Amino acid sequence: MAHNWDTPMSSEEIADRIDHGVKYMLADTDATAAQKAKVTAILQAAAQDVHALRDQHVADRNQFHEILSAAAIDRSRLESVRADELRLADQASKRIVTALADAAEVLTPEQRARLMAEMQKHHHGWHSGSASHDTTQP
Repeated sequence: MAHNWDTPMSSEEIADRIDHGVKYMLADTDATAAQKAKVTAILQAAAQDVHALRDQHVADRNQFHEILSAAAIDRSRLESVRADELRLADQASKRIVTALADAAEVLTPEQRARLMAEMQKHHHGWHSGSASHDTTQP
């Protein structure tokens, strides 16, 4: 199912996207069906946890709009909302990194090495400064 960028993804769409992504990413690692299922479950749980933070983020964004459109700018309140957004980002980041570590531990060191080698092949030009992906070139 195609995603409409104007609306957030549903829990089912997130789970489906992760399921497909895990199958794709682990295709060349010789991961067993049990390993793929465990990695999928770990990443889906983390995605749902992070997705649950969305309501707080939307509330903060609405507060930003309210504060910045007021006759007088309440800098103290603005700072409080900014700090809350950083807290949410940190919470999401920690959850994602924990899930990635948990998922990585499901795989053997050899499987992780194959996965990382495959990821490097796909990302090579983007991070190496190759001219084909260098936006600073005319």
